[in-house]
Formats: sequence, C-alpha cells, structure tokens
Amino acid sequence: MSLDTFRGLIMVLMALDHASYFIARVHRAEFWSRDLPRYRDALSFLTRFVTHFCAPGFFLLMGAGLALFAAARRRAGWSNNRISLHLAWRGLIIIGLQFLLENPAWSIPDTGVLSFSGYFGVLYGLGAAMFVWSMFPRLPTSLIAALSLACIGSTQLLVPILAPGGRVDSLWLGMFLAPGPAGGAYVLYPLVPWFGVAGLGICLGRGLARDPGRAAGLLPGAGIGALAVFVTGRLAGTGDFHPWPDLNWITLLNVTKYPPSLDYLLLTLGVDALALGFFLRLGPRAGWLGSKLAVFGRAPLFFYLAHLYMFAGIGLTLGRPTTLAGMYPFWLLGLVMLYPACLAYGLFKAGRGPSSLWRLF
Repeated sequence: MSLDTFRGLIMVLMALDHASYFIARVHRAEFWSRDLPRYRDALSFLTRFVTHFCAPGFFLLMGAGLALFAAARRRAGWSNNRISLHLAWRGLIIIGLQFLLENPAWSIPDTGVLSFSGYFGVLYGLGAAMFVWSMFPRLPTSLIAALSLACIGSTQLLVPILAPGGRVDSLWLGMFLAPGPAGGAYVLYPLVPWFGVAGLGICLGRGLARDPGRAAGLLPGAGIGALAVFVTGRLAGTGDFHPWPDLNWITLLNVTKYPPSLDYLLLTLGVDALALGFFLRLGPRAGWLGSKLAVFGRAPLFFYLAHLYMFAGIGLTLGRPTTLAGMYPFWLLGLVMLYPACLAYGLFKAGRGPSSLWRLF
C-alpha cells in the first residue's frame, strides 16, 4: 500500500500542473535551450515547483514496479521470457496510448476538438523505458545502477554537444536525448535520461523484494545525500544547463527539467526518496488520507488519461481562463470527481487474473 500511497500523492500533484494548463492556461517549461521561466510571486513558482517531483517519482516507481512484478511472477512460475514478453507488450501499449489517447487531449484548449500530433510526452518515455528494460530481466543490479547513472550523466554532457545552439534536427536525437522540436515532432521526455531514472527504480524494487525494511531504511540517507550534493552543485554553478543567476530561493530551486539536469534529478529524487521512505515506514498508519491517495495510486494509467480529459472539459465549460488562485478549487473538484471512477477501476483490475489483458493497463 505504501507505494500506492506515494504514487497517489505524486499523481495529485501532477493533476495540479495540468489543471493549471487547462483551466488557468498557465504552464511553464524549463528547457535546456531556453532561458528558465521567471516568476513574479511565490504562488506561481510553487504551483509549478511542487509538480517537479512527479515525473521522477513516476519513473522511479515504474522501475520498482518492474522489479517487484518480475519477482512475484517468478514465484508464480513464470519464465524470464514470459515476464519479458509481458512487459515489452505493456511498454508498447503505453507508447500507443500516448499517440491515440493522450495527444488529442492536449489539443482541446487550442482547437476545441480532438486532433492527433507528433508529441512525445511522458507516456512515450515510460513506455519506451519499460520496453527496453524488459529485455534485461536478469541483468545484475550493480550493472543496472552503473548503466542508469551513465545515462543520467551522459545527458548532461552530450546534449549541448549533439544539439549546439539548441537545434534538434533529427527526430531520433529528440526521441533519445535532446527534447524540443525535432524532425517535425515535439519531444518532452527523451528516452536516455528517463531510462536511467527507471533503472534506479529497478534497483530500488529489487531491494524492496529482497528486504523491505532495509531498503526503506536506506532511503532517508540517500535522499539527504542527494539534496546535499544538489545544494553543493547549485552553489558551485555546476550540474544544470543554466547557472544560478541570482541569490534567492526561487532561482536556487528553478532548475532544468527538459531534459532532466543532474541538479533537477538530485533535488527531485532526493525529496522523492525521503517521501517514499516516510510512507514505507508509516505503512498502514497512513490513515484516512493515505487510503484515499492509494486509490489513485492503484489506477495510475486510468487516472492519467481520465484527468486530462476532465480538466480539458472543465476549461472548455468555463469558457475563459481563471486566475492561478481561482484554478485551485477546480483542481480539487476534479480530484473529487475522479475518486469514485478510480476506485471502481482499481477494484475491477484487482479482480482480474495475473494473465488477464487488463493487467497490461
């Protein structure tokens, strides 16, 4: 339940970012090739900042889920080939949903109708990482960790070299490494860095499968260590595609997400590790709020696709953008409306057998 509770929390925060896009029509992006957004006040910055922990949390939990799934299915008698095939199909289906169901939702505010586009968003990143990792079910954990860190570090080094001046002429370069307009498409979540985050999640999941108490005990130290390195690197002006321009707390925390810089991942994964360690220690004592968050966390893909269309519909119904503060009640309203649907879908999926096609969703 603890993983579901944490996943539910980051989903609720993610919904805040997307409610801002659809309802307030405010959505900032921190690209490596552009100046970082500037914020007039704490509310506008924090509305964006608290959602930074979502994508790293999703990829970390997805990787952990791959490891826990593989361990459970091996106990049930599945072969490595069967596990790999299941996860590969699941990854491909998630990529397909990016283009068939997610992309049309993003077009609603601009056109009022559904249209398809060559947008490579978070479902592409998650599905592609799942597909590639599915090919290596027995890779040693130490090698997975080394490969994951290499992917994260190489992104910081290679993006400015391979895309000088911020230009990404090749779709393949965009899909794998450098986000932005690329070969007629638009990429936000290139594979290489997020593949690395998912790989760290696999290491975490193997630790949880082997000794949950020990893995949970290591998370706070890992989180504090990552945050200490973040602060040191930020003060030294290293680890991000943009130097720290001013001596204030907003610019200290305003880091590059597309692609995720070292500073961005140290900050977000550091906080995610602390939060996940807290929920694992808390366990069933998370209480009423934890149980409600876990309902969202047990139906992540359903929640993700449903909330896009719900907030897009709310935005269309209102007719014009709200203020940023005026968006918050509609964000909460959307969560209340989504809760019974996620509860029903989670119960339905839990009632399917391990070989059910519904398990692919």
